[in-house]
Amino acid sequence: MCLYCKDKLSTGGRGASTSHLKRHSEICLQKKLHISQENKQTTLQFLPPIESGGNPFIIPGGKYSNEKMREIIASAIMVHEQPFSIVEDEVFMWAFEYANSNLRNVTRKTARSDCLQLYEAEKNTLKKILNNVSKVSITIDRWKSSHQVVEYMVVNGHFVDASWNLQKRVLNFVKVPPPRRGTDIANAIFKCLRGWGIENKIFSVTVDNGSYNDSCDKLSTGGRGASTSHLKRHSEICLQKKLHISQENKQTTLQFLPPIESGGNPFIIPGGKYSNEKMREIIASAIMVHEQPFSIVEDEVFMWAFEYANSNLRNVTRKTARSDCLQLYEAEKNTLKKILNNVSKVSITIDRWKSSHQVVEYMVVNGHFVDASWNLQKRVLNFVKVPPPRRGTDIANAIFKCLRGWGIENKIFSVTVDNGSYNDSCVRSLKENMSLSSKMVLDGQLFHVRCCAHILNLLVQDGLSTIKDVILNVRESVKFINFSDARLKSFHEVVELKGLKERKLVLDCPTRWNSTYLMLCTAAKFKYAFSYYNEKEPHYKYAPSFEDWDKIEKVCQLLEVFNDATHVISGSDYPTSNLYLAEIQRVKKAIDNATESFDMFMSEMEIPMKAKFDKYCGECNLLMSIACVLDPRMKLNSIKITFPLLYKTQSDVDKNVEKVKRALEELYLDYVNLFSQDASSTSGHSEFNVESTNVVHGVQQMDKGMQKILTMVHRNQSIPLTKSELEIYLEENLVIHSCSSSSFCALGWWKDNSLKFKVLSKMAADILVVPISSVASESTFSAGGRVINEYRASLNEQSIEALICGGDWLRNKYGLKKKEKEDSGQEEITLKP
Repeated sequence: MCLYCKDKLSTGGRGASTSHLKRHSEICLQKKLHISQENKQTTLQFLPPIESGGNPFIIPGGKYSNEKMREIIASAIMVHEQPFSIVEDEVFMWAFEYANSNLRNVTRKTARSDCLQLYEAEKNTLKKILNNVSKVSITIDRWKSSHQVVEYMVVNGHFVDASWNLQKRVLNFVKVPPPRRGTDIANAIFKCLRGWGIENKIFSVTVDNGSYNDSCDKLSTGGRGASTSHLKRHSEICLQKKLHISQENKQTTLQFLPPIESGGNPFIIPGGKYSNEKMREIIASAIMVHEQPFSIVEDEVFMWAFEYANSNLRNVTRKTARSDCLQLYEAEKNTLKKILNNVSKVSITIDRWKSSHQVVEYMVVNGHFVDASWNLQKRVLNFVKVPPPRRGTDIANAIFKCLRGWGIENKIFSVTVDNGSYNDSCVRSLKENMSLSSKMVLDGQLFHVRCCAHILNLLVQDGLSTIKDVILNVRESVKFINFSDARLKSFHEVVELKGLKERKLVLDCPTRWNSTYLMLCTAAKFKYAFSYYNEKEPHYKYAPSFEDWDKIEKVCQLLEVFNDATHVISGSDYPTSNLYLAEIQRVKKAIDNATESFDMFMSEMEIPMKAKFDKYCGECNLLMSIACVLDPRMKLNSIKITFPLLYKTQSDVDKNVEKVKRALEELYLDYVNLFSQDASSTSGHSEFNVESTNVVHGVQQMDKGMQKILTMVHRNQSIPLTKSELEIYLEENLVIHSCSSSSFCALGWWKDNSLKFKVLSKMAADILVVPISSVASESTFSAGGRVINEYRASLNEQSIEALICGGDWLRNKYGLKKKEKEDSGQEEITLKP
């Protein structure tokens, strides 16, 4: 008889064959099932996932509740590791509002409070589960964040619940203060276990083989007469206390954002019906605007939140989300093409970038122009891969291909690039290509614009190189103090002893001079504290001398001018170009003052800076000068005042003033001709159409000599015999602006006077829009670094360009400010007792 299926099998008698028994044993289903069950007993199973469609927040017949929606969003933030600020991402909130108009938006502070409240609720639930468990095994490990000078410890609990399911929970993730000896860690672990009430249920502790873990086998409980410092520490970190205080504060603090005004959500149409197609468009917009991965549509709890808001929602996959984003990108691209079609001139900035997660180099093309409403506009036109070899001509061809794709290859006014040598050959090749198809204004003298922010950076780096040892000492001093809580506390005691009010230090990013400047300025306020700390701490060896601090203060005074100029030139909301010349003049004056100083240190420091300034800014910058003249508050006075400060001799001043006047007149005549051609092409015919090649009354085309004469006659006739717009503008009185200079908008003035100066206003708009910094490109690369991160390194070129360009277009479309998600590389350190 088979032991498994109980079938009776014939043995055939003594000496009979047993092959049939072997065959039955191989095919017996009951035996296979029994063996399978035995194997299952040796494999511990986790809880099965929630079945498809099992949204735990939807109750049949239940009504929508904002409190429940807040709970779901808090769950989504915690489960999918999203920042609290996602509740302030406008387009995501628009999607929720579109799903259910009863939604009330909350702030990130409220979202944090909701998460803490949910954490406490889930913690109590887990405590009840652990209360019914006989034994718990734990695993311990430690980790140091690369973004904080803090070490953390994680405690994981492993147990079998009442339903015989194997469970693993992260019980604690806590800061481990120094000193981190074995007994200290043991006490921290015991404190965690006691918080869960399982200190007597521990079956085993799994750790790595570090020697400190061997001494962590005995957990101290304190005892009679023990200190109460742990009570103070607990009071400082107790989440229930913080939650209670937070709830009390809420009574005097408005939790919710003010309601969006009527029409604030562009996707909500009064009386309109819900549409899954429109919801997919909103979610695609949110992915592009807020730089989220396509996979967010597969984050279960977020989708449960949408389903709770509107049960008609149909979930989509990441592939569908990608397709929706590409479709939206193409629609917005066509819209932008129509806008650019009505623009006369476009200035572009170009830069290149290499991703740290791909072996690919990318190029960004940003377009700057004035739209039909006289608003200054900036758009990311292209974000494309640049294949090798990356010579100047290859890059020029890639740029020209991008411009031709937009239909603006004949509308380029200027190209702004940094000072790399390869960019010189690139711009030269691009200029040659464009001059073949259209005439450049002022014969291309304004075409190549060098990045002023890059020039200022070169000047500052040359200056800082003279005190690099002093800077290193300051940087190492800040690092030394920031190494541990004990050192921060000790330094804080010194600061209080010296009666200093400052409580913050800054650790710079060595590759960014402005963060180094901020570090030096901040550290200089603690110079007496550093000196005293050097005497108190035997291991501290980096204290700058008082002579070094004197040098630092002088350098900071000089760099303040460069820092202010950089903020004007490279502001995210960049200004019009009429403001640039004044900042360059300030920098030149600061360098000259330091050069003429009797201080030997400052004089030596300024030598390389002055040489670099003369190299890049020694010649007259026509773009900045013309832009200043087109500022109605200054006109020609701007160059008559600034040029004597920029050039040594009066002859150089007079020569450059005349150079600017002559260039201004030639530029105006170029625009008069462009204006006449546009008028002719618009009307479809012209009285002086000498370029016609048609046969009129049987007479063949005129010979070339006659054409030239008639062309000159046409040009003379197109210019009125009265004074030109340029002459009238320069002769009129200056505009007196009563408010601060920062509130005056030169572009707005030209808009208001565009009917009076029809040609000159167009010229002014094209000049004022030209950027002299490639910071717009660099900010795009910051977005590129977030889009092409370590988890999305396999994104193809089409998806990358759609996400970066489309996100920029949609932010401009809906008037949304970009929320910067990366820091400047510097770290602020707060001194605490």
